[in-house]
Amino acid sequence: MWVAVLASRLLVAISAAVAAAALPVTKSYRAPRGKLVPGISHPFGHGWLSGALDAVFTPLVRWDGLWYLEISHHGYTPSGLVPNNPGARPAFFPLYPLLVHALGGWAGNGATLVVATLLSLGAFTVGLLIVHRLATLELGPRAAKAAVLVIAFWPAGAFFSAPYTESLFLAVSAGAFLAARGDRWWLAGLLGAAASATRNTGVLLVIPLLVMYLYGPRSTPAPHAQPATGWRRWSPRFPVRRDILWLALVPLGLVAYSLYLQAEVGNWQAWRTVQTEFGRPHITTPITTIHLALTGVYHALRGGWEGIVYDPNILDALALVILIIAIVGMARRLPLPYTVWTVVAVTPPLVTPFLGEALRSLPRFMAVLFPIAMWLGYELTRHRRLLVPWLVVSGAMLVATTVAFTLWYPFV
Repeated sequence: MWVAVLASRLLVAISAAVAAAALPVTKSYRAPRGKLVPGISHPFGHGWLSGALDAVFTPLVRWDGLWYLEISHHGYTPSGLVPNNPGARPAFFPLYPLLVHALGGWAGNGATLVVATLLSLGAFTVGLLIVHRLATLELGPRAAKAAVLVIAFWPAGAFFSAPYTESLFLAVSAGAFLAARGDRWWLAGLLGAAASATRNTGVLLVIPLLVMYLYGPRSTPAPHAQPATGWRRWSPRFPVRRDILWLALVPLGLVAYSLYLQAEVGNWQAWRTVQTEFGRPHITTPITTIHLALTGVYHALRGGWEGIVYDPNILDALALVILIIAIVGMARRLPLPYTVWTVVAVTPPLVTPFLGEALRSLPRFMAVLFPIAMWLGYELTRHRRLLVPWLVVSGAMLVATTVAFTLWYPFV
């Protein structure tokens, strides 16, 4: 597992650093208008040491990462990022920037970036350890090792190294599953609350956790128990005990943030309403979103090789195909709560299409859905010849998307 962590993070760091050093579009003066934040984008100043720190830590300070760093150091007011910049800080949930601030981000902008990066890398490592444990319980040790590799080299895996919430969300959501798997419902509720304070989809964890409570194992099996063969191995669990009430903790992260927004900006729903500022103006059906996505793919293909290479609709469509296949496979192989979590977690992006790129960020959203990696790990080890080709292709895509992200392409 440690090899997967080190190799994948080095691959991301080197790809981003080389792209930032070699290509002029990564320079701050070429950043998209309104996205350069003085003191945040390049916070280390001048000199050889500052230059070295800048080369290591700043290549992945892009897009949402700027918002999280700004919030970590300066809070939620004023609402915008810089003058005349659209968007609003309430769209970004508080646990990650709060932890960054508490762990040393208060010391200055440079400290904020260093702490945020280390927090992302640390949470990523913890998340992989938890996923490895879950996959071992459900599918066996060989599938667990492969699942860790799938996440580590996921095509959108650069976000696990960036000042984004992906790593933290992976750790707390997988941790909630592992706690529930061992009947530690108080811990599952607390980690679920942390998830709902990290991302808006975190509150949906209450659904698979409730399913796991009502339909699942009573306790963690012995270390050498036979691997799971699918949802049929579990059974309804009645009568319901009082410890089910711990699951009421899950929405508390969202509730606390909503109360804070009501006091701070006068709108407890601001985390939802400001999404219109980020290109998601309306709610529709998944069918409509998929139709819009296929239309985007059609126009990308009409653009020839340039459209195929540079249009993110292609990557989004590929992610959608993998998602659909994975959901079908998980329903056959994994216990029911894992499939439920994947379905409910991808529903928000499927009903809120992004303008011009309906499935924007879908590869990133899928990166934290550990049941997909668990199922893929099982299938790739069952067909042994597929694991290495998958990792080669996925690693190449990881390099490409890391470079694209460093170059300010909107693969977010």
